[in-house]
Amino acid sequence: YYDQLPAKVEDAFSEFYRLTGRTYDMISTYRMEDADYAIISLGTFSATAISVVDIARKRLGVKVGVVNITCYRPFPAERVVEAIKNCKAVSVLERCDIPTMVDNPLTTDIQAALAKAVMGIEGFPKVDSIPYVLSGAAGLGSRDITPGHMIAIAKNMAAAVAGERAARPEDGAE
Repeated sequence: YYDQLPAKVEDAFSEFYRLTGRTYDMISTYRMEDADYAIISLGTFSATAISVVDIARKRLGVKVGVVNITCYRPFPAERVVEAIKNCKAVSVLERCDIPTMVDNPLTTDIQAALAKAVMGIEGFPKVDSIPYVLSGAAGLGSRDITPGHMIAIAKNMAAAVAGERAARPEDGAE
């Protein structure tokens, strides 16, 4: 049964497109073709991230892209790995904070998918190394996530890879 779920979801997306003209997929990406960094999230976080990607690329010189997880279950692990396999770092944003877990749920799923790719599990793209994975909880208590937050995330990924301290609000992050 579970092995049939991805195809069933894809069929549902196709039917939705036929009925409405709107396209959905398990994941959607923006500017990931040459991205060194990725912001990975679900829903409106992705829309906010997409709104600043071109600015971050132009003004900061940080080649960042966005991966929007449209369908969380069944988790599109192989597709996510394919999208981020060439990144130096990724930041995973979630609307939850579970301090008793190793990381929050989406971050944990992405790390597991990357580990399976490195192990050479069938169906996963071949990767020799995995990007640095940062995890963030945001939007809790109905707080807004702004374009400035996304710029700070891009700066933080670049700083993490360079071994520098993270960007702070006093650095103009907000």
